[in-house]
Amino acid sequence: SRIRRLHTYYLSHCMHSLPHLTGLRELYVGSHVDHILLPILSQHCLFLEIVRLSEYSSATVEQVVELIQSCSGTLTVLQLDHASCVESNTLATALVPHCLHLQEIVFGSLMASHPSTSMDSCVLALSWHCPELRELNMYCYGKASEIALLQLIAACPQLSLIHI
Repeated sequence: SRIRRLHTYYLSHCMHSLPHLTGLRELYVGSHVDHILLPILSQHCLFLEIVRLSEYSSATVEQVVELIQSCSGTLTVLQLDHASCVESNTLATALVPHCLHLQEIVFGSLMASHPSTSMDSCVLALSWHCPELRELNMYCYGKASEIALLQLIAACPQLSLIHI
């Protein structure tokens, strides 16, 4: 398909067209029907480069992981504002090993309500699995130890922005 960018907010009325979106490159997941849409998108949208997950998404953590796994060879940008991420960084840590070409990861403002959550496991996972990382943006979420950040800096030579 020629469609390259999609916001799921607008898809509840045209779900029958999802299998035809094989050329999709950017996905913004932010709808009350995402729990229905994501399994379909995971099967057909294998070349996603950018995934932005809104706090309004009804997708489950498992569905998000499945989506990211399906496009692991092409994903370069991942933004997590999803409510399931607020409790801990488990989702991010689970996703990172499937994001070998990740260049930018953003932990959105929704996560500001848990400022004491340590992001060390996620930052270390990024250092182990994402050597192409250029930007880490966790401006409103948690904290990372100096040791974890130094490990990330050493492992990612292209890293030019850390926003904490």
